[in-house]
Amino acid sequence: MIKYNEAQSIRKTYEHIVKRLKDERVSFDNQIGALDRTLQSKQREYEELLLLSGDASHTRDVSNQTLQKERNEFEVNRMKREAELRERQQLVKVRKQMIERQNRREAKRREIMEKQMTESDFDGTSGKRNSIQDGACRAEEVEHR
Repeated sequence: MIKYNEAQSIRKTYEHIVKRLKDERVSFDNQIGALDRTLQSKQREYEELLLLSGDASHTRDVSNQTLQKERNEFEVNRMKREAELRERQQLVKVRKQMIERQNRREAKRREIMEKQMTESDFDGTSGKRNSIQDGACRAEEVEHR
């Protein structure tokens, strides 16, 4: 009888194990189904992310090209403005030189005229006007040289 009881105990243990395995098989099938659904969902998300990544990469490239184009355009405009500024500064410099030269001529003319007037006062000549004009002309000739 001991062997019979032992066999019954072993049989019950195995039946319990079999029952447990059957229960786990049902839950395992459910788990596999859930994992399959999750895998498919993740695969779709991955494909969408790949598309978004491609779009973002294209947009980034277009933006970089636009930025580079704008930078180049800005640089060209800056160089034009600088050239125009240098040109205007040169023009102002030339005009200042012309005004300065003109002022010096006027000063020389006045000086010559004053000199001739003082000389004519001493001489008492009547040819004042001709000598004054001659002196002014000579001053201009000297200035041009």
